[in-house]
Amino acid sequence: MKTDLTERRLIRSDDGSIYLIAVRDAVVAFRAEVDGASVDLTLDSPGRTLIEEGGERSWDLGGHPGGDYSALGSVGISGEYWFSWRLLPPEVPVQAACERG
Repeated sequence: MKTDLTERRLIRSDDGSIYLIAVRDAVVAFRAEVDGASVDLTLDSPGRTLIEEGGERSWDLGGHPGGDYSALGSVGISGEYWFSWRLLPPEVPVQAACERG
């Protein structure tokens, strides 16, 4: 996952529920759904806009919509974790923390 993220800058979690996006020396995360429906995203070539497959909707890297539709739901991640994780070998596994209800 780490190698994919550093090379591609946008990856979807193995369970498909979250997108991770490498932004300069940080990582942001968003839920992979909008208004309860799954959304397939790509990153534009300058790396500044998330675009829904088919190009109908877009969001900036803060999750704000580019039109009259819902924002992406942000997922809290630790910036310190990303800085530490970048230094580990690529084969080190990453596990998601469980959400508290």
